[in-house]
Amino acid sequence: MDRSTAALILIDLQVHFGSAAAGLAPRLAHLAAAARAVGVPVVWTQHGHPDPATDAATSNLVRWWGTEHSIKVGSPGWCLVAGLGVDEEAGDTVLGEKQTYDAFHGTRLASLLDAAGRTAVVIGGVLTELCCETTARAAFVRGLDVVVLADGCATDDCARHAASLGALGFGFAAIATCGEVEAAWAGARA
Repeated sequence: MDRSTAALILIDLQVHFGSAAAGLAPRLAHLAAAARAVGVPVVWTQHGHPDPATDAATSNLVRWWGTEHSIKVGSPGWCLVAGLGVDEEAGDTVLGEKQTYDAFHGTRLASLLDAAGRTAVVIGGVLTELCCETTARAAFVRGLDVVVLADGCATDDCARHAASLGALGFGFAAIATCGEVEAAWAGARA
């Protein structure tokens, strides 16, 4: 993974996702700091709906999960979990407009990557089998090189996590650990 072409995309590490998101915070905060140190852009997403009750008329996602499981923009559940070390002054971007599984759909993500000349993405976050997998597939379809972090993604079910990584590794993405990515970026610096 060439640091000059990569961007780190960290998906939906929000209070709403409880321990799945909070458990990743230390590892992904460390990786984000390592990315910044070698010039790899860091993008954080926040999933939410301005008004889940109203959005139910137009959003398959809200209809599927119901308004009671939807994340309202600005609510406590919409906030990023503590300890991530998001640093917008250092160039991190927070995309708070994500409303579906695909972090590209209806957001600025593609234009940010294009403007930075990035042709590869490293993806971590939650939930492995939903937003992380969908975003990885969308990135692949857009012609980007994709790495998914085996220990930098999480969900509430080990079998779904493993199945998702297996499917992605078969046809869409390289599967690596946070340590492997960090080592590759550090090696590129030498």
